[in-house]
Amino acid sequence: MTTPNYPQLAANFQQIATQAQSLVQQYQEQGTGGSPQLVSVTTAGAYSVALPSGATSVDCVLIGGGGGGGGYTSTGSGTAGGNTTASVTGASTLTADGGAGGNNSTDGFGTSPSTADGKSAATETYDSQMYAGGAGGAGSTTGAGLPGAAPGGGGGGGGLFGAYCGYGGAAGVWATETLTISELTGPITGTVGAGGAGGPASEGTTSTGGNGANGAAYFYFH
Repeated sequence: MTTPNYPQLAANFQQIATQAQSLVQQYQEQGTGGSPQLVSVTTAGAYSVALPSGATSVDCVLIGGGGGGGGYTSTGSGTAGGNTTASVTGASTLTADGGAGGNNSTDGFGTSPSTADGKSAATETYDSQMYAGGAGGAGSTTGAGLPGAAPGGGGGGGGLFGAYCGYGGAAGVWATETLTISELTGPITGTVGAGGAGGPASEGTTSTGGNGANGAAYFYFH
């Protein structure tokens, strides 16, 4: 029977432990266990996002809700989209504004079909990452405007008689910020702004404005 070489075994285990610790440190320096992580929050309302272990920084990329399109009536303006916010202890609150609602239209007044289209949200590129904005909804001269696409697209204006349209809603606005994880006490909390409601119509519901799309909150941990 061979007697184990305990001093050698101890040295081997110590070497393995040292190598393991080195790997852990490398992964922590890269953040989130060595792989960047994107957390997307697209449902309107309050949210909470935990800070993942190993992350060293986070890119906060927010967009507000799109405004609703105007309807065919003297009082049928669309409502504004809601603001999207992100707040965490150790940093100031970041706010992305919602888009304005489109004005209404009535007989003899209004806008052309091109201006009745909801505004599209721009594509945002931040820290080499691209975040696509939603397209605006199409306006109509003979019916209801179409809703905007998420995130942040404005709703289209509604129209009647083939000539007059409500104005399209404005797109949500982007806001960005990079935070250092070591300076924060999580979680990140806030609200995703809802899309604005399309304006009502004077002729039933056939020429209402389209709803704006919800905003979104993106957190890129690395």
